[in-house]
Amino acid sequence: MLFTKEDIEEGLRALVDQLATTGVTSKIQVVGGAAIILRVDRGALTGDVDTLHCATSGIQAAVAHVAQAKRWPPTWLNDAANMWASHYDTEDDWEIRFTRGEVAILVA
Repeated sequence: MLFTKEDIEEGLRALVDQLATTGVTSKIQVVGGAAIILRVDRGALTGDVDTLHCATSGIQAAVAHVAQAKRWPPTWLNDAANMWASHYDTEDDWEIRFTRGEVAILVA
């Protein structure tokens, strides 16, 4: 499955809603192909949403909830890109895309 911009936005909104509803506090930073799709709408370029975040049990449960509801693979959103995280980025390098309560989705 390749994700479109609409798929990614719907999935991230559903994730934010689930996290906020369950009281999880998180900042999830979207990188890679998903960030490109969200920024320049290049069509379906990626089979997952790579993010930088701390994979707590609350986030993992919310990701699984969205995956089940949308019939997506359980790894639709993952933190495999954490090993490539820059130690030199600043807040100006990120665009806030969605927020609700103590949950924020930022795009590189």
